[in-house]
Amino acid sequence: MSDQFETNPSINPYPQDSAGVQLISEQNRLSREELILMQQQRKFQKCAVDGARWFYWIAGLSIVNSIISLFNGDMVFMFGLGISQLIDAIAFYGAEEVGSETGLIIKIVGFIVSLVIAGICFLIGYFGSIGKKWVLLAGIVLYGIDLLFCLIAGAYLDVLFHLFVLFFLIRGVSAINNLQKLNSQPPSGDRIVPLHSA
Repeated sequence: MSDQFETNPSINPYPQDSAGVQLISEQNRLSREELILMQQQRKFQKCAVDGARWFYWIAGLSIVNSIISLFNGDMVFMFGLGISQLIDAIAFYGAEEVGSETGLIIKIVGFIVSLVIAGICFLIGYFGSIGKKWVLLAGIVLYGIDLLFCLIAGAYLDVLFHLFVLFFLIRGVSAINNLQKLNSQPPSGDRIVPLHSA
């Protein structure tokens, strides 16, 4: 019975002719390529999103620093933006010079300006996380300028943190580039696009 199954082409569901074997081999090869492509896409997607989401931390901690300054606190998180700390400091010392009522207005204005800057960082994080490469590049440039400001101000711990974050931001841009290359040359079947085009 087993010999008949192996030799009778009317019963055997896997024909032994060379064309059939070649077709099955080709399908398996394409399936492996598609699986590898999906794994690479997910890897690069995670890297890009993780890089862009650093701007959420930057925005959040900058807001925390501004709130502390608004209520005359003396603690500062080095993970926030240097420009926001400068604005908060100007508003704080300006308020000390002019008196209570006008000083409060100055501090509130400074806080609003810091909120706007933090909002821009939040938007950069959002659009960067969905694959808008030019937005993430603009964020890297702005964050680099903030690094230079911290360097001039002598805030060396802030400089080190900025360099640390810039590494992940640049890696995120590189991941978006790799995703675009993968999506432009799929092996076969439906193309998976985990991030929007830049």
